[in-house]
Amino acid sequence: MYEILSFPSDIEAADGVIRHTWDHAALPPDYEEGFEERAFQYAQLGLKAYELAKKLRDAYQIPPRDYNNWDPVSELKSDLEKIKTRREAHAQSMQNFISDRKAANEEDKTAADKVEG
Repeated sequence: MYEILSFPSDIEAADGVIRHTWDHAALPPDYEEGFEERAFQYAQLGLKAYELAKKLRDAYQIPPRDYNNWDPVSELKSDLEKIKTRREAHAQSMQNFISDRKAANEEDKTAADKVEG
């Protein structure tokens, strides 16, 4: 029951993260960061909603819903995995950029020291 009652709060928290991303991280012209964050948050909520529904069906012997030839859980997990992979690649790219900048700054400092010395 607690999980069901707290689900609206989870939705509000996800919406807050999405709003924050749109306001502070999503950049024109495509605003890709905002769309990605929305997909990430809603995929997580979708998986949580599916698990809540499964628990209720199990508790009250309600038959599972027939999605025909579509598996929403697989789709949501796939979406999450794609986003996580993109985020990891982006974080690695940023780390490489920072390392390259530090190395370049050290080279510049060493060259400047030689000129002065």
